[in-house]
Amino acid sequence: MAVSTLGHSIDFRGRILRTWQAGVLRLTETVAPSNSHVDQRPYISSLLAGAYREGVGQLDQEYSLGTVIWHAAGEVHRARRPAL
Repeated sequence: MAVSTLGHSIDFRGRILRTWQAGVLRLTETVAPSNSHVDQRPYISSLLAGAYREGVGQLDQEYSLGTVIWHAAGEVHRARRPAL
């Protein structure tokens, strides 16, 4: 599995810490952005540390350590903020 460390890169997922790739599977470790954005491609994320809240449509959802989240393409997320 190829591993790259990209600590200064930024894209729609936030600040990229590391990326692992094996064939067509790519895992990217990031620090989540704190602004609203639209996901152009679907992806699955897993929360490795901490907790946060995310707004999608009329729903506010709180996520904690270990949560696995499906993000659909074209989905607009409101600002993420720390969980209470």
